Amino acid sequence: MFQIGDQVAVIDENIEGIILDVSGDQVVIETQEGLSFSYSSKEIVKIAHEISVTNQQVFNAKKAKNDSHQKRKSSIEKLKSKTILEVDLHIEKLTSRSRGMDTYDILELQIKTAKQQIKFAQSKHINKVVLIHGHGAGVLKKELEFLLSQFSSVTYTDASYQKYGFGGALEVQFN
Repeated sequence: MFQIGDQVAVIDENIEGIILDVSGDQVVIETQEGLSFSYSSKEIVKIAHEISVTNQQVFNAKKAKNDSHQKRKSSIEKLKSKTILEVDLHIEKLTSRSRGMDTYDILELQIKTAKQQIKFAQSKHINKVVLIHGHGAGVLKKELEFLLSQFSSVTYTDASYQKYGFGGALEVQFN
């Protein structure tokens, strides 16, 4: 699922970085400040990009880390404007303890996660979030639409049918 070089964010913390090492379920990430942290793969989400990144670009980005703080901050802001945060709301992706949960508890966890990730994206100035809700009776999708209607600064549409299937995800954009 995760690979060295992937850009990720920690679900319950204000931390993001690039994966340095993957060992089983443990993932080591390096923050923009050069700090390394280890997390379970269930505690992080991959930040997908609209642009492809080569190994040379990753190397150059790490080399640029030695540049002045202002240059680094400017580059990060440009990258964030092109970043898409994908949030998979399938219950098996959110918790390993879903067994025995009733549908209300599952839906509550999914909505809570979506709300946290939207606020996280806003705080990080990430312009797009894709909420992957999957196919089904449409209950989660309706709840997500209600949640999104409470944010005055967002618009949303069905995400790419090619990538997420017909009606399987919502793409949220911040105005």
